[in-house]
Amino acid sequence: MLARLFRQAWLWSAYWRLYPLWHLLCQAVPEIELPLDPTMRWDISYRLHRRIIEIRDAQLVLRTHSVRILVKLAAAIARESGLSPDRTAAVTEAAIIVSALRFRMSGSMRSLGPVPRDHAGELCGVDMRAEAASLVLVCRAVRHSRIVRRAAGRVPPRVDRHGSWR
Repeated sequence: MLARLFRQAWLWSAYWRLYPLWHLLCQAVPEIELPLDPTMRWDISYRLHRRIIEIRDAQLVLRTHSVRILVKLAAAIARESGLSPDRTAAVTEAAIIVSALRFRMSGSMRSLGPVPRDHAGELCGVDMRAEAASLVLVCRAVRHSRIVRRAAGRVPPRVDRHGSWR
């Protein structure tokens, strides 16, 4: 009984800790928000699973707007800073999100090259709990990481139709 209570508390905590990232992504990509099923209002497993899906959907949409060089820069700075592999991956994933958001908001429809599949920020979990934990690290990095601000804040003002800096 106590273990179930702790599990429920952890799921609710993860759900609310992911809210800032989810909210940011919903503002940029509103079509990711799934309709709410009123019968599942208090089912935290369903709600957390849904939030993770919406965040991952937004990441897929934004991936085409990411700036490859900024992602590599964030990964390099994170590794040089001595961060653990999990934190390095979270910072890199956060840099992808922030740079893509800024690039998309500037009105550009293409990036300077797709983010490599083997980038250091390739985060995924084997189950919902691991996925939520990794996304909580990404959310924290988006909001508080100086590395993300330093690397992803260098989005070019304009890119021509061939993907070159102006």
